[in-house]
Amino acid sequence: QRVTAALQAAAHPHPPLWLAAHTKESFEIGARYGLRAFTTNSGRPVSNLKEAWDNYVAARAKYPNAPEDFGVQTQIIVAETDEEASEAEDLSIGEEEYEDDD
Repeated sequence: QRVTAALQAAAHPHPPLWLAAHTKESFEIGARYGLRAFTTNSGRPVSNLKEAWDNYVAARAKYPNAPEDFGVQTQIIVAETDEEASEAEDLSIGEEEYEDDD
């Protein structure tokens, strides 16, 4: 028996598109093409997030019809103790300590 499935997209004309951005140029590209913006701050100082936000605000000023969405990707580390969580964070951002085997 033959079955034909006709699926309809839930969002028209397509689902929202997001662009990973951090620099002034990348936020401007996203705003120009109507893309939502997100940035990552994993392993970086909060000042980097402020820089990304400032770049986003500047791009929205230049392209006022751009979507207002701004997302931030972050890491959450869950461990038995704060010390274990800090150690796991150090490893995840490349701050592991190497011991000399000699």
